[in-house]
Amino acid sequence: MAKPVPGLPTRDQILDFIAASDTPAGKREIARAFGLTAQQKIALKALLKDMADEGLIDSAPGRAFHKMGGLPKVTVLKIVDVDDGGNVWAQPERWEADGVPIPRIRVRERKRGALGIGERVLARTEETGNGWTAHPMKVLAPSAEQILGVLREEGSGALKRYWLTGVEKKERREFPVSDVGDAEAGDLVLCEIAGRPPRIT
Repeated sequence: MAKPVPGLPTRDQILDFIAASDTPAGKREIARAFGLTAQQKIALKALLKDMADEGLIDSAPGRAFHKMGGLPKVTVLKIVDVDDGGNVWAQPERWEADGVPIPRIRVRERKRGALGIGERVLARTEETGNGWTAHPMKVLAPSAEQILGVLREEGSGALKRYWLTGVEKKERREFPVSDVGDAEAGDLVLCEIAGRPPRIT
């Protein structure tokens, strides 16, 4: 992807950047790509809010953006069908785009027959000429055992603690996190509950 010209981007430039980005693109990533100053970052925040209000973009968990009616670059999918040809199909576990049909996504399995109906996967998605395609990154445990959420930092130094804010409707509460690994505050992470504070997997 070509390096953007520094300066506050236009609506079209933001949409192009989000579509072309290989990783989830949030306000921080957009500001970094266009080399924005502190003042321009404030203007960017207002512009992104306007674009969301106008229905041009939607936000995914972790504050990343995608085109309205589209899918986040990385998201949780649920396997809903395996057709006669052995093709695996999934739908997003979380879908809140009003008036837009839930997309049916073709899953590219690394090993044929590895996924069954009802299973949950964390997958990287891309829009192709024939619709959406998903590339599984990890098969997830039942939702009761793992939580998808945004990492929040509290305090500093020896008093620094991390909390996970769940993004799924049934888990919109905070959990203390015992092991954050390489994750940073604001990241969208998948945590495992094992009878103690969640740890990031």
